[in-house]
Amino acid sequence: MRTLLWCTMLSLGCLGSADMGPMTEKKKSENKAKRGASRSARSAPPAPAMMMEAEEAEVSMEPPTAEPKAAPNQDIADDTTTQDSPTRAWFPETFLFEPSVITDTAGQAQVVTRIPDRLTTWRVLALAHGRTGGLSGATTEFLGTLPVYVEPVIPAFLVAGDQVRLPVQIVNTTDKPLRGMLQVSAFGAGRGQAAESITVPAHDTVLRGVRVTAKSGTLNLRASFGRQDAVLHEIPVLPTGKLRTLSQGGTLAAPRAVPIDGPRRLDPSSTQIRLTVFPGALSVLRSELSAAISRGSAASVAHALLLLGHAPTLATKLNSELDPNKLRKQRIIATQRALRHTRSPNLETAALFAQAALAHPSDPVLRRMGVRLVRYLAQNQRPDGTFTSGEQWTVQRVLIATADAAIAAQAAAQAAPDNDEIQRDARAIISRAGTAIGRFHTDATDAYTAAAMLASGATPEDVVPTLRARVREAIEIRDDGARVLRPGDKVTRANGRAPTTPEATALAALALAEDDEATWVADLGAAIIGAYRPASAWGDGRTNLLCLKAILQLFDAPLPDAIEITLTRDGKPFASGELNPRTSFDPLVIQRPAPRAAGEHIWTVRSDPPLPGLGFSLELLARVPWPKRAPDSGLELAIDPPSFSRVGQTATVRISASAPTGRAVEIRHALPAGVLPDTDSLQALVNAKQITRFETQDGLVRLFLVSKGPSNPLSCSYKVTPTLAGTLHTQASSIALANRTSNTWSLRPTTWTVR
Repeated sequence: MRTLLWCTMLSLGCLGSADMGPMTEKKKSENKAKRGASRSARSAPPAPAMMMEAEEAEVSMEPPTAEPKAAPNQDIADDTTTQDSPTRAWFPETFLFEPSVITDTAGQAQVVTRIPDRLTTWRVLALAHGRTGGLSGATTEFLGTLPVYVEPVIPAFLVAGDQVRLPVQIVNTTDKPLRGMLQVSAFGAGRGQAAESITVPAHDTVLRGVRVTAKSGTLNLRASFGRQDAVLHEIPVLPTGKLRTLSQGGTLAAPRAVPIDGPRRLDPSSTQIRLTVFPGALSVLRSELSAAISRGSAASVAHALLLLGHAPTLATKLNSELDPNKLRKQRIIATQRALRHTRSPNLETAALFAQAALAHPSDPVLRRMGVRLVRYLAQNQRPDGTFTSGEQWTVQRVLIATADAAIAAQAAAQAAPDNDEIQRDARAIISRAGTAIGRFHTDATDAYTAAAMLASGATPEDVVPTLRARVREAIEIRDDGARVLRPGDKVTRANGRAPTTPEATALAALALAEDDEATWVADLGAAIIGAYRPASAWGDGRTNLLCLKAILQLFDAPLPDAIEITLTRDGKPFASGELNPRTSFDPLVIQRPAPRAAGEHIWTVRSDPPLPGLGFSLELLARVPWPKRAPDSGLELAIDPPSFSRVGQTATVRISASAPTGRAVEIRHALPAGVLPDTDSLQALVNAKQITRFETQDGLVRLFLVSKGPSNPLSCSYKVTPTLAGTLHTQASSIALANRTSNTWSLRPTTWTVR
């Protein structure tokens, strides 16, 4: 009988079968063989060039203590050679997950995997079920270790400027003392080096330390003990400055010269330049198919549903194919969410979901939903042709709601040409909306509303030239050649919220797509593509809907197979990469250190061949010193770290803070590397009702409270325990109103001295 296994490793490779009992003994010898093979496959030691970099450091090792002596008449094994050892460098905590392992007819199955270099006890869990529904499971553990090994104490992070003593322990589990050469070196984003011949007694441990100075980047620490063992760890080194991001975007119809004035006091070791190139509309389409289904708002669900309906046709138009099974699963999820959002529709949800539902004409559930929502719009259209669902709406807001309904009706009519009921309701909505736009268009003089009316497709012909001129005159040209439409200060959507620049630009692109005088309309698409971010697209669902529609309309031509992207700085080559839209639809990301980016530089981005459908975003990421500034918005924070502390001994941190009365506040207290907060003392603050709750993570304590006002500021303290000695730095601490990260007051980083 064949059986399905589900197997996970908080550890090693697991062998499992439906008959879990006899499996364990049979595989013990195989596990031992795999451990041996894994050790022989360890990575090579660092290259000589990297080792030379560490030799330039000014470092000192802790003064050697008296070397342990062997017992009388006990031999000491000698391993003082400096020959490199195989290096352990792979340290995952969970490294194997096999959700579907099929056994053979005997109920046996085998999973082969490499064992990590972490020296620990590994736990293996296997679950199985048969075709008849029978269930079984088993767990086992095994030890992965070495007779003699070296293990540095590795912090979760360091901060640039830290000068820290990192302990290194050498463990001997054999029956004889062992003499060997301990060598420790730090390179990359840090400096440190030590070497000493030591003797480790049998069944004992010797502790040494190496002093390391860190700078921004990734610090590599390598420790070895003779030929017995060597280990290589990576430690992230966090920058201390305030992050500033300078960015511009556009399309690559021609080489784009992008001037960026880098901050004068930037941190060269942490400054990066990042170029992201989106390979045309197909790249954005594929990116959105993966991301849109994970967004949960009503507008986002409508966006995902509409996208899934049009995706196969769009992909075919762009010479690509999509996985139909994946699209079907996503459509089922989106349909379930759409049913929930449209149980009690309003004008906004009806306009969004009518066109989204009818983009799936073969789905009876979605087709009925679309018919119902189009009928809802027709029934709620006012006699004058407008749409409104509240009192005291401005004319501008009424016209936007009317345009949204007309867009939905146009899409519904195109999606269901054979449905007489939809055709009748859609024609009525469009006709009445056109009458309303013709009557009231002079009462809303902003370009955003004009673009929305044009994009609706319901605007009377005699009004179109006036509205197009209004939109063209409001277009702004950016330095990189891209064009944008910025909405006015008092402009709102139908839901009362202020529109964004990408949304207004997308409406302008749709409004001017057939305007012979707007020969530069592709430059609007340049700004839209340049503003795209895979995680959040352009903003909320309605914005994403309009932006994606605009770029698919503007850039619908297939791209060539090979595209060369080059980036130059002040005319000199800086970085390059290649795009192949047929093999990869992911954006090309080129990120390089840019230590000499201070001051004004001209960065030039070009593609070979030039393509208007390629959008790019160029960002300079730089850290600058935190400014001295007075508290604003009623937020104030003061933190007194301990003036002096010792490793292993508790110390006290004092915090004072104030905020507007009755507001929920979050304090983020940044801690140095190796400093552990005492959760009992934090819980005491909760019990005393000084804070409502707390959260801890590596290098950070988050305190949540409700402010009692500036006249009654928070004053509290809690305990911490340092585990590393040295001069240690924090990142910036901050205080902010809860869920209002834009209103944050930051406290400059502090320095701790730990003995």
